[in-house]
Amino acid sequence: MNYKSIFWILTIILCALLPASAQDQALLDKGDFAPNFTEIDAQGNTISLDDFKGKVVLLNFTATWCGPCWEAYTPMNELQEQYKDDLVIISFHMDNMKKKWKEKAESKGIKFDVISIWESDTKKEIFKSFAPELYPSFVIINKEGKIKKKWSGYLEFTLRRRVHKAMRKHK
Repeated sequence: MNYKSIFWILTIILCALLPASAQDQALLDKGDFAPNFTEIDAQGNTISLDDFKGKVVLLNFTATWCGPCWEAYTPMNELQEQYKDDLVIISFHMDNMKKKWKEKAESKGIKFDVISIWESDTKKEIFKSFAPELYPSFVIINKEGKIKKKWSGYLEFTLRRRVHKAMRKHK
């Protein structure tokens, strides 16, 4: 077995096991109100979940080393643009590899215009609260602040369908 194969096998195992260790600590699920959090986004702006009451919020939990996460960025941009007045997407980058992420995004021609949270004092608490099972993971919060949907893994059709459905209910 070559080193590349070993690397990918270990990456898959880590994707499955690391987030699962926080699964026992999951505090929030469908139907719960999402707790407010205040973070500093990639542009240095202070954002708070409460700032987006009255809008649908899609939380995205991602990691630089996660292949499927990279596939989700373009559809998330498109959904953000399509529903710009009523949808807010907040992406929590669960590693601190901002420079490497930017280099890779640039090389792939990916423009990611959603709110990105990199460095955070409360990222661990947010991770424990939402307990993503693997990367990417998503949470849809309705305009009242209630969790409507949680899922892990990426299929473009699923992401688009669930956001479109949430937006139809938002009206």
